[in-house]
Amino acid sequence: MATRTELALPGTEISAIEWHDQQLVLNIQRFFLYVALSGSAEQTQWSQSGRLVVEQAEVEGNLPVCPCTLLHGDIHDNQFLYRDQAPLPLDVHGEVAVVLTIADTDTRVRIAGERIYLDAIGDRKYIAHVRP
Repeated sequence: MATRTELALPGTEISAIEWHDQQLVLNIQRFFLYVALSGSAEQTQWSQSGRLVVEQAEVEGNLPVCPCTLLHGDIHDNQFLYRDQAPLPLDVHGEVAVVLTIADTDTRVRIAGERIYLDAIGDRKYIAHVRP
């Protein structure tokens, strides 16, 4: 049976933001993901660390002071908008952007580019079984 895995952006903990040439890299201390069997409402919640990379990045707004935690996040994948969550694996090309709202601040930043991808680092850590 197939599984569905989604990245949940609220609660994501960003430890640092780096520029490498025209790549903006969000170093993520912890992000959350939900895994479910296709067609099932029940899910398991996991955490993992990683890097969210935006290639050919252009920033609108002020980058947040790190470390910080996301309150909300949108991923724009050409004509699609993923609000607060996105299917994994995440590797989108074209007219793409990520819009981040930082918790406990009024900071909101839009980072547009030609490619956005998530590199997971290390093993996933199980948190809980989630029932609707």
